[in-house]
Amino acid sequence: MEPLTNPRLRELLDARKENSLNDSALQNVMNQIAEEVVERAKFLAVIQMDDSAVTHNEDGTATFNQGSTITVCTLSTSDGKVFFPAFTDWDAIAKSPYAKTEPKTLVVSFDDYWAMVKDTDAGMVINPGCDDLLFTKETLRRFHEVSEMKKNGVIEHTVEKDTPVQIGDPAENPKKLKDALRACAEHYREIRTMWLKLMVKEGEKSWLLIVEHKGERKPLFEALAKSARPHLENMYIDMVSYSDPFGKKAADDNPFYVRKKTGLFGF
Repeated sequence: MEPLTNPRLRELLDARKENSLNDSALQNVMNQIAEEVVERAKFLAVIQMDDSAVTHNEDGTATFNQGSTITVCTLSTSDGKVFFPAFTDWDAIAKSPYAKTEPKTLVVSFDDYWAMVKDTDAGMVINPGCDDLLFTKETLRRFHEVSEMKKNGVIEHTVEKDTPVQIGDPAENPKKLKDALRACAEHYREIRTMWLKLMVKEGEKSWLLIVEHKGERKPLFEALAKSARPHLENMYIDMVSYSDPFGKKAADDNPFYVRKKTGLFGF
């Protein structure tokens, strides 16, 4: 089995260190790094496990045995912040704090790292001891949300307790966006009422669509997101069910869409 390499990411990490980069050029490099990290790169995570946890195959691969326990190693900064190391290749490990320990590793993706950090306060560090590129949990959350938007057309996340959020009406009416959402809703009898608000969370603006609906929300949200996408103008759209406590709190007496009652029982 060939060793893991990430030539494009390695190239971008080296470019990041160029002293000749102005602020705009550096931001461009960082954007490309983020895209590579989230969408294409694979990483080596340092792990701890017993030899009995795996069965080695003839083709050089290994299979984890059922019930085995694997611990992914972390590193801490001097101020106590915790990060999961992510190595681009074995050369990076040779320059790391693990260089003299002959560590066991596991090939993982960005989605794997997000699964590890999302319920913790930890972050991710690429090539500690070499590139030392730190991503906090909140940065990783935004990476994950952008990835979800690209793949599924909708972001689903929970606003954590004590996170400051401002909700209000936009200064200018987003008519094209509302019209597209109304047209989509007419095809789904499950959608009853919708509100569109402007949300500011941690300094970042996005649209907040509150949907009162029956049944499963995923297919409805995906359809609404698809219809909204051409009219977002470089903003994101977050969606929440009216039945969610946050949705009820964010809604008001002025929905922009209410399904007309047509039948004897209002359907």
